[in-house]
Amino acid sequence: MNLNNLKYSIIIILIATSLYKGNKNSYQYFSDQKCPISRAKDITLKKTNYYIVGNFEGKGEDTIFFHYYSHRLKKEINQIPSPDNDWEDIIVWFTNFQIETFFSYKKDTLKIGVAYGLHCLLNIGDINSDGKDEVAFVVDWLDYSRLNSCNIYTICQSQFYLLKTFTINEYVFDSPISDTKDSQIGINVFLKKKESVWYYCCYDEDFPVMKPLSLDKCH
Repeated sequence: MNLNNLKYSIIIILIATSLYKGNKNSYQYFSDQKCPISRAKDITLKKTNYYIVGNFEGKGEDTIFFHYYSHRLKKEINQIPSPDNDWEDIIVWFTNFQIETFFSYKKDTLKIGVAYGLHCLLNIGDINSDGKDEVAFVVDWLDYSRLNSCNIYTICQSQFYLLKTFTINEYVFDSPISDTKDSQIGINVFLKKKESVWYYCCYDEDFPVMKPLSLDKCH
C-alpha cells in the first residue's frame, strides 16, 4: 500500500468513526427521553372543567365549553397534570397522551391545539352593540415563551368568529391581581374595564398605550 492509499484509508476510517459516534449520541439522546415518560406515569393530576356562560346569540343564556381530547385514549379527559409538577414532565405527559384542546358551542368547534389550558376566559359583554356577549381568552401554551396574545371571539350564525387579537405578556398572570374569573378586572395591564368602557394595550404605536376596545360586528 502506497502512502496516498494509506492516507485515504485513514480518512475513510475517521469519517466512519465520526458517523458512528454521531449515531450513538443520537441514540443516547432518544434513550434519555424515556426517563421523563416513565416518570410522567405517576404525575400528580387535577380535575379541570373550563366553561363560560353568556348570552352569545342574543337569545338567552348559553354555555361555551373547553375540552381536552386524548388521541391516544381516543376520548375526552377531565384530568390534567397539576401545576406543581415540573413543566418538562407536564409537556411530556401531554405529548405522551397526544392531547389537543378545543372549544365547543352547540354544534360548532373551535380547535385550539396543544395547550396546557387557559390563562383566562372572560365574558366581556356586548362590546360591538350587536345584542350578543363577546368572549376573551388567553391560551396557556406548552412552551417556554412569555409572549402571548389575547383573542376575542363572538358567536356568528352559531359559529365561532374571531373579532380581535392583541399581544400580551404572561407575566401578568403571575400576580393574584389578575383574577381570571372576574370579568370586571379583566387582564391586569393589558385589558381593563373603566366606567363601563373596556381598554386594551396596543403596541401599534412607538410605545404601548391603552386604547378603547372597539370591535366590528360579524357578518
